[in-house]
Amino acid sequence: MLSFNGDVATLQQQAKIVQEKREQEEIHRRKTNLILLFLHGMKEPSEEHGAKEEDKNNIQELLHTIGCEDVSVESITRLGSRLKRRKQSHG
Repeated sequence: MLSFNGDVATLQQQAKIVQEKREQEEIHRRKTNLILLFLHGMKEPSEEHGAKEEDKNNIQELLHTIGCEDVSVESITRLGSRLKRRKQSHG
């Protein structure tokens, strides 16, 4: 039978292994993120309801332009609200 100290040490080792695995998963997840800052002529969507589709098309066009047709986009997130960006640009 393991002593109390042995049990604690085993639990600490297991916790460390779990933490390291989570960190590796986070690193892998971040490797697959791409942040675009309206570079390369990316346009603001012309209408609110078609914004996601327009963003998707703009990103596909950008990836084609830089020769990355084999890259698949799983999700697109636009940071900041369109209204806030509009107010900031008009002062």
